[in-house]
Amino acid sequence: MKNHQYLILGLLLALSFWLIDTLLHFLFIGNELGVALLPPDLNEIWMRSIIAVMLIGFGFFVDRRTQREQQRVMQIKSLEIYRTTFFASQRVLDNLLNQIDHLQQQALTYQGFDQELLARINLIVDDARALLIRFSNAEKTAASLFPSQVDKGMLH
Repeated sequence: MKNHQYLILGLLLALSFWLIDTLLHFLFIGNELGVALLPPDLNEIWMRSIIAVMLIGFGFFVDRRTQREQQRVMQIKSLEIYRTTFFASQRVLDNLLNQIDHLQQQALTYQGFDQELLARINLIVDDARALLIRFSNAEKTAASLFPSQVDKGMLH
């Protein structure tokens, strides 16, 4: 969202200030309109210019600040989506492993079940459980890989 609304507002305020100051000089000092709009006095031009630059600069500053804040909010939202997806996947995997565990228990009670196949299933389940434990420590791993995000409170 780079529409620079605050910079435009700063420009409009600076222009408004210049025109209002011109109108005041025209009405109260009695200068001609052309002279009041662009006075020959360098001090008057300098003062108007400084105030106009400050208004425009403030608009630029607020625009930059707003854009950074919007980017930070988007990063936090993205991180929350990632974390939610990650932990949901972890729960699904854990649930599937529990179901496989239940089937293993059923297979042990069944006499005709191939014991070699059951041993392979046990290895696969053990590997999957080890991966699940590794994934459950992923936040600690992420914290070590992205310390700046942790400092900003984005991973907690």
